[in-house]
Amino acid sequence: MFLSGNLASSKQFVLPLKQTLPDLLLVADTADTLISAQQVQQAGIKPNPFEGLLTAGGLSPKEYDAGSNWKYCADIYQSATDKIAPDLEHTIKLPNGKIDDVSGVITNACQTLTMFHDIAARVGPYLNIANWTSTVNDFGEILSRGSGPYSTLHSGKYAADDTWRLQEYDSSLGNTGLWKPVTPVQNIGDN
Repeated sequence: MFLSGNLASSKQFVLPLKQTLPDLLLVADTADTLISAQQVQQAGIKPNPFEGLLTAGGLSPKEYDAGSNWKYCADIYQSATDKIAPDLEHTIKLPNGKIDDVSGVITNACQTLTMFHDIAARVGPYLNIANWTSTVNDFGEILSRGSGPYSTLHSGKYAADDTWRLQEYDSSLGNTGLWKPVTPVQNIGDN
């Protein structure tokens, strides 16, 4: 069954669906499903209804944690807070039962600000909407701090990440389950 969007792929929908159809293969259009899968794992629900769920994603948590982007972003976090940044491979359960997503917040903020910096630097001193748009429309490969090895921006394509693969949820990875690569990382960019 294909699950479209964060609500359809959340635990509130997946739990009863898999209770009714336990052998159903689930395919989601969002990697955000991982948070629900990890919450179910932390709650000790067996079998985990997300086990084997397929989706498209980029680098595995292990690959991302070992990469230069995480080192760059984690170093900024440590410099600002005097704390070691938690990596993507090890989830932290909060007292309310939710998962602490500090690593996701660090990554998102770091990537967004770094990409803004890189585009603004190429725009030059006259940063306005017209110059920004013109620069992004002709940017091409963006090498700085993307979420994977393949990233481009150009006219009609304003999401930079081109690093994708098929992945599945595996509850045995990390401490609450992670995405497991099914296919190699591919460059899906259309530069």
